[in-house]
Amino acid sequence: MQPRRVFLLTGLGVVAYLLLSGSFLNIYKLSKTRDKIQGQVQSLQMESEDLKAQIRLSKDPQFLESQAVDRLDLAEESDLVFVFPEF
Repeated sequence: MQPRRVFLLTGLGVVAYLLLSGSFLNIYKLSKTRDKIQGQVQSLQMESEDLKAQIRLSKDPQFLESQAVDRLDLAEESDLVFVFPEF
């Protein structure tokens, strides 16, 4: 037999085996899973960077003061506070 023909028959045999054994389908599924996981990793990396920025901000006294005023309805020293009696 000619080497070219042997190579062609061997290649066809390998392709037929991969098709019949389901390896191509398995490789396709693994590729899709890998792409999905890579997307999740990128999303988590962005979230991690956001959290790191929030941690850096939480160490700033001005940020802490503004959060206390905004979220906890606390008053600053220079603010006037009006207290109305309930009827």
